[in-house]
Amino acid sequence: MCILVHSNEIVDRGMNGMRHAEFIVIAQMLESYPRSALQETDLYVTIEPRIMCASALEQCQIRIVYYGCANDRFGGIGRGRGLFLYIRIARLILLSGY
Repeated sequence: MCILVHSNEIVDRGMNGMRHAEFIVIAQMLESYPRSALQETDLYVTIEPRIMCASALEQCQIRIVYYGCANDRFGGIGRGRGLFLYIRIARLILLSGY
């Protein structure tokens, strides 16, 4: 599950399906908001984004990414692949100790 929050309002939400939830909610938000709004948008996701999604979040300039648990095997931000060194998202926040 993935939720985008802009100006303290839930803008969109998405579930994993054939596409990753991060891609779904960003595409849906861009139908109603300009791309620049993503810079003031926070993303909440259940599991640490994988490498591809982490890269997309960086390119979209998402302000803060909150995730519920780390993905040690495929994570693209934290302990997984260690790509967080290259990701320039303003803040990354792990909401649990797992």
